[in-house]
Amino acid sequence: SADPARCHALGLAALAQLQARRPGVEVTLLGLPEPEPRNPWDRPPEPPPAGMAALRGWEDWLARARLYSGATVGLCFAPGGPDEALFEMLCCGLPVVQARTALAGEGLSVLADPRPEALAEALAWLLEDAAAREAQAAAALRALDAMPGPVGQARQLEDWLLSLPS
Repeated sequence: SADPARCHALGLAALAQLQARRPGVEVTLLGLPEPEPRNPWDRPPEPPPAGMAALRGWEDWLARARLYSGATVGLCFAPGGPDEALFEMLCCGLPVVQARTALAGEGLSVLADPRPEALAEALAWLLEDAAAREAQAAAALRALDAMPGPVGQARQLEDWLLSLPS
């Protein structure tokens, strides 16, 4: 979305640096902002640089799963904490790089400083190291397996509410 919290400009800068470092690497952008800002105060999003394939909006879930399953590494921004896009990537076995934030899920992805060069370096490292990719994908699946499902989440919330002073 055009929401600045989705880090559109940071992601494009990181991917451009990755392509400069690794010429020939294929980049596909998914979930790009609409060409026009949603709000009058939003800046219009930058178009994707040359050499990056762009898929506007979210295709159906099966198309996303195929894209994630066929990719080598992913870059996802979820500064508010792990979100649907990150979980989909991880469930498809895609090792993911995220910008380090206070709410980034530990163990779910490779965390890098929120600077284009740091994100590009983390992506390049995963692209170059198949064992690291495999280890990161396996660690993420273990972390996902340890997360409570809806019933467990409801119990956690209930326990927390019952612990509050009356």
